[in-house]
Amino acid sequence: MAARSCSLCSIHLPTTFRKCPICTRETKWEPLFDPSGDWEERLEAMKAAGVTSENTEEQQVMAWRIEQIQKLGYGWDEACEMAARRGADGQLEVDVRTLETLVRKKGIDPGLAKAIV
Repeated sequence: MAARSCSLCSIHLPTTFRKCPICTRETKWEPLFDPSGDWEERLEAMKAAGVTSENTEEQQVMAWRIEQIQKLGYGWDEACEMAARRGADGQLEVDVRTLETLVRKKGIDPGLAKAIV
């Protein structure tokens, strides 16, 4: 079964989606992939993380943060939660580069690294 994929959001969607409902980018047809079984849940998680279809610079940064955190081995839900977490001052709390240093360069378990940041 074919699906369409969004290169920014990393979601495989049913073939009826010509544009990603989150970032509004054109999706590309993928003949070998099924739609992500949880694509609707992923959309909800991105919305909860503050990613909307406005495709503002802030939204692009949030999508990048989610992607980078996923590359460190975290699941989709964890990546969305960590990317959107804000401190008491309203600033983004998780420094992606610090997280990357802890996990990749220092070899710290992702669960412990999450607790540290």
